Amino acid sequence: MKPVPDQVTKPHHRADFDSMLLRGMALSMLQSKRLTQGKGSKPMVEIVRTNDLVVIGFLQSLLEDANIHVLVADMHVSAIEGMMGAFPKRILVLQDDLEEARSLIREAGLGAELLHD
Repeated sequence: MKPVPDQVTKPHHRADFDSMLLRGMALSMLQSKRLTQGKGSKPMVEIVRTNDLVVIGFLQSLLEDANIHVLVADMHVSAIEGMMGAFPKRILVLQDDLEEARSLIREAGLGAELLHD
């Protein structure tokens, strides 16, 4: 029985799972690299790394509401690993928006989530 094209299939072997996991990690790394090193683009800086999806969602909304471009990296990896929380998600912002983003996160009471603060 062939799977329906739109249907998500589960890996049947450990090797299949490992292959899917590696592809997801590679996709996430390429996405981050493309956004940070593309022609004419500005560098992005990681400001938060956490497994807490609520914190990620809140911070993404907070920063986007302030017109700060946000990249949530490694979401593909977490989807492949079954949302177990084994791989943290990362929030990156443009270097130019770094101080404003840090300030907003501190004002929201989540300063402890900031990296290198």
